[in-house]
Amino acid sequence: MARSLSTKIFNSRIEILKDVGHWPLIENSVKSKELLLEHINFIEGMKGE
Repeated sequence: MARSLSTKIFNSRIEILKDVGHWPLIENSVKSKELLLEHINFIEGMKGE
């Protein structure tokens, strides 16, 4: 359950990253890093449960 949920969340975040492609490059990369780090922290938190 948790794995499929995290996969869905990850896939939805990939879509978000694609959507932000029209932002200026520097801002885009910063936001991409923030989203990825947030996702990694979320997954780590799920593993801890």
